[in-house]
Amino acid sequence: MPKLEVGQTLLFESSPCANQRVRDKVVVTAVGRKWANIEGAHTGRVNVETMEVDGGSFSSQGECFVSKEDWLEKIGRRIVWDSLKSALRTVPPAGVTYAQLLDAAKLLGIPVASPNVDFE
Repeated sequence: MPKLEVGQTLLFESSPCANQRVRDKVVVTAVGRKWANIEGAHTGRVNVETMEVDGGSFSSQGECFVSKEDWLEKIGRRIVWDSLKSALRTVPPAGVTYAQLLDAAKLLGIPVASPNVDFE
């Protein structure tokens, strides 16, 4: 994890369990060995190693990200995956071939049963 600095802007993403979903900017106001204080969309502290926001005696209230790329790799990836799962239907979309389905499964690392049939 990159070293945080006072004045640095981070992206705060609230926990999926939060009562109100928040995705907005926060600013680092102080940095210690383990925690950095943040203010903005959320006021509190963030673990400088894990980037998880302190929830006190409760679960974490969310996470902070130093860049859009970091956010895309964790949160964006999950959003796209959930959308993909929701869009999958019980039958393949028209025009998608057997070979394309095998390629997609391979790309996603999903093992599939390959049909074995003998026409002779």
